[in-house]
Parts: sequence; C-alpha cells; structure tokens
Amino acid sequence: MKIKSILAIAAMFSTGALLAYTNDLVGEYCGEIKAQRGPFNANPELCFRVHKEGDNYKVEIMRDLWRRCKTYASFNTKEQDGEIIIQNCRLSYLLGPQVTLNGKITKDKVEGTYYFKQNENGVEKEYTFPFEINKIERKSPTLNMKAPKGATVLFNGSNFSEWKACNNKPIAWKLDKKEKSMMGARDANNQSSDIETKRKFKNCRLHMEFMIPDQSE
Repeated sequence: MKIKSILAIAAMFSTGALLAYTNDLVGEYCGEIKAQRGPFNANPELCFRVHKEGDNYKVEIMRDLWRRCKTYASFNTKEQDGEIIIQNCRLSYLLGPQVTLNGKITKDKVEGTYYFKQNENGVEKEYTFPFEINKIERKSPTLNMKAPKGATVLFNGSNFSEWKACNNKPIAWKLDKKEKSMMGARDANNQSSDIETKRKFKNCRLHMEFMIPDQSE
C-alpha cells in the first residue's frame, strides 16, 4: 500500500482510496435493481467489483462496497470482445432461492436481467426484470489539499524524518519523491517492516491519502 502526501494531523478526518485502473473493465459498479417483486424490491442496491488476475478477471457481486457484508456471488472468467459475460450467475441464499443474473460488464456499466422463482399460494412463478448499473469512480474530496494551519505534517513526500521502523532497524519502505509517496516493503530478511511516528499523539484527527493496487498484474 502506498501512502501519499499529505499525511497530517489535520482539522478533519478524511481517507480516500485511489484505484489506479490499468484496464477499462477493472473497477467498481454501483446502482439499484428496479424490481416490483422479489428480494431486490425491498433492498435494491447491487454492486460489482472487478479485478484482473493474470489473464482472468475476478468478479464479486455484493449489496454494498462500503459496508462489511458477505458477497452474493463471485466468479473468475475471461474477457470476450471487450466484455465480461455474466451467464446464469446464481446469487447466494442471502437473497432467497433461485435468484440468477445474466448479462454483461462493459467499460461503462453492467446490464442484464434479474431472474427468480417465487412460490405464490402454492404455485411457483417465474419473474425476470432488466437492470443497468453504472461504473463509478471513488475519489477523496480532499485529494491533494494542503495541510490546514496548525497541522503537524507527518509526510511531505520527500523523506521519513517523522518516522521510524517499529523494529528499530532502518526503514525498509520505498520512497518515491516524484510521486511524493511511500510504499510498504519487506526488510532484507523478507520480514514485514512496520513503521510508526517518532512523536506520540493523544486524541487527534488524521488526514491520510493512500493508493491500493488494482491487482491487474
């Protein structure tokens, strides 16, 4: 994980995840399924997260990206003519039995149909509803803002002067002055090398900007 400047004890708390997409299909898609019946009638939210792992894509389907919740489904697949095909994807028991998605993921959206069976007065009926969910871009509203007056800047992008290694050895983290960032790394013995601030703080508000790899390599 890279931690970017400015990392400061600031007047507000804000964290932002910057996902460096290297592929048009990689990313996050969020929206709602408009259905008059079935489990999505009461809880219409649906999200897709797409990673690239080697030549394959991993697709995760869930209700919400920001809350800790179980995924409805996940699968690995390959790209087909610039699209990811969703074929008879059975969602988990969390939504009830016989809930299936079909459709495709493109660089801009996920579109397809939501199919389910429902027992009504002893008769099993089938329903299909179309859906369309757009791709989103998560970005911190405070990205690259200057530290407010009175803040203690812990990382200015050029050195580790405010930091030390937790094992009292030299800091093994990598410093990129061009990007004004630092990246976690293992030490010479291939052990994790955590760092901590030299100063001690009590109650504070922390402003941090960080980047998470998109796993496309």
